[in-house]
Formats: sequence, C-alpha cells, structure tokens
Amino acid sequence: MSHEIFALRPWLTNAHPLPNAPVGMLGRTEAKFFYHLAKDAFTGRGTIVDAGSFLGKSAYCFAKGLQANPMFDSSRHRVHCFDNFLVNEVGTIDFICHQLGQKMSLGESTREIFERQVAPVRDLLEVHEGDFHVMPWQHQPIEILMIDIAKSESLGKRVVEVFFPDLVPGLSIVGHQDYHHPWLPHIHVVMEYLADCFQLVAPRLDDSAGFVLTREIPAEMLRRAVDYDFSIAEQIALMDRAVERLPVEDRHVVELARLTLRLAANDWMDVRAEFESVERRNTHRTEDATWVRYVDGMRNSVDQSEGWQQRNLGHFERSLQLADNLIARGCNNSHVLSLRAASLGGLGRHGEAELVYREAL
Repeated sequence: MSHEIFALRPWLTNAHPLPNAPVGMLGRTEAKFFYHLAKDAFTGRGTIVDAGSFLGKSAYCFAKGLQANPMFDSSRHRVHCFDNFLVNEVGTIDFICHQLGQKMSLGESTREIFERQVAPVRDLLEVHEGDFHVMPWQHQPIEILMIDIAKSESLGKRVVEVFFPDLVPGLSIVGHQDYHHPWLPHIHVVMEYLADCFQLVAPRLDDSAGFVLTREIPAEMLRRAVDYDFSIAEQIALMDRAVERLPVEDRHVVELARLTLRLAANDWMDVRAEFESVERRNTHRTEDATWVRYVDGMRNSVDQSEGWQQRNLGHFERSLQLADNLIARGCNNSHVLSLRAASLGGLGRHGEAELVYREAL
C-alpha cells in the first residue's frame, strides 16, 4: 500500500487495533497512525527510527504494526529507539504518578518502566540510551522517522544532522510529534525551510504532523538546516508560511508557536494583540484541556516578556503588577520571582526585594 495510506487514512476510520497499548503521552490517533505506518506503509527497504521513545508506547505501536505487516522479516526488521530515559521535568513526574501510580524524582531513570511496557515486543527493538547530542548512529536507509526528541534547538539540529541524510526520496515518512506544540518553533522553521523537499501528507494527528520526502535534500540546504542559520526575520517568515500551509482548522497551536518565536524578538506588544486574537477565534476549544493549558502558558509567556521589558524601561509599577498577576495564577518560578524582586528594587522597596530574591534562589 505504501503512501496510498495517506488517502485511505485508516487511523481515522478503523477501530483501535491495540486496546492494551502501554501508557504514554501519545494521543489515540497518533498511536493508530504509528501502528498503521508500520503495518501498511513499511516496505522493508529501510528501517524505523523512534527518536524519543519515552515510556515505550510509540515503540510498541510500531512493533505491533510490523508484526501485522506481510513484509515483516523477524530476522532483520527492527525499531531503533532513542531516548535518555531520564525524568527531565516536573510534568513527567506528574504524568507517571497519575498514570502508573509510581513516584519519580528529577534525574531518575525511566528505563525500567520502558522495559516493562515493551516486554511483549522487546525482541523487535534496538535501544539507544543516552544523550542524543553525542549518540552514535550507524547510517542506513530510514523508511519511517518519528521525532519526539527535538525538545530544544540543539536537539532539533542534531536530528537533522544524524537522520535526514539517511532519508530516501519517494519512500521516507517523517513524523514530528511536537509539530502541534507551542514551545518548539524551531521544528516548524526547519520543516518549512525544507518544504520544497517534503510534502505535508498528514497536517494534524493529535500533536503530530506527517511528511513524505519527495526529493533529495540539497547538501547546502541540509547544512544550513543543521546550522540553524536563520535570522529572526527569516524564522518568522518561515513560520508564517508554515501556518498558511495548514488547513485553517489545524492552525491554532502553530499560531501559538509563531508567537513563541516572536517573543524571542522582543515583540511583546504586537504579540499580545495577536495572542488575544488567536484566543478569541478559538473560544469553541475551551473544552479541550490541552488547548486551555497551551493558552494559559502562552498568556504567562507574554506577561513575562512584557514584564521584563517594562522593568528595563523603568516602568516598575507595571512590571510588578505583571509579576503579581503571574504569581496569582500559580506561575511562581524563579524567573517570575526575579522579575518581582527586580521591580520591587526599582521602586526602592529593597527589603522586600531581598526576601523575594532569596525565594527565587
């Protein structure tokens, strides 16, 4: 079937093929998408790379799809799983506690959970554990590349450097699992820069987007993508194109990602107006808990950006007001506390500022 699958889209019509899939952050449609790619699109001419395996749900879906594929050869077909298998953020602690009833700490290994969850298909997985910045990779053709590891600009650059040279024109499928996520605009910038080489075949699957490589990436373009050699103006122009490429109903989260990029350009005044416009146009999504969380997070980012710029301009009353608003909403990290302390200091309230600085530290 190969790429005909994108016309049939079985992940939208078929019942869930894996009712007992492991726990993970993949949405229901994403999990079906991975299963059907391995079952119906994989030809055996390349391999499958799961870059960012977390607790093993995506790897499990790929492996079960392979087992259902008529082309499957158990002696040579594997899913390559990349992850550092560490608790990197508080959200991971909360997720594991809520989903598995297991208490974890920052820096603790999740490898045991991964191994437990993928046990039924473990023989089909080749695990690469460690810091992806320095992870070796034995070059080979990649037929399916799923990316959930590009959590920073440097990791995104490394993904392009390590895996994109092994993509095969007319064959390779790339899935970005954070494409519909507001905090990682470097993903959209790179994929839009390479848009002449990729066809967007699945605009939105929960948080993911799917692409097919249609022609070889020129060496010079690949090098520039690896270097992330784009001015802020170029990045914003590429983000504008990325938004326009999507169907209107699938643009809302990527529009927030564009705001994240524009905040980096210290464009808070126009960003606030655009943010309020995006929020108004999507009031019908208020039952979507993920969307509400993204909107709340973006509101906090806009307020922090304005707060620091108002503080730098000497408008300490306004910066203090913004800091207090953020703290009242539960956003009391060290960055916000430092903003409050700096504002208090600017107003001559040095004793209060010292106490807040100590709290921030």
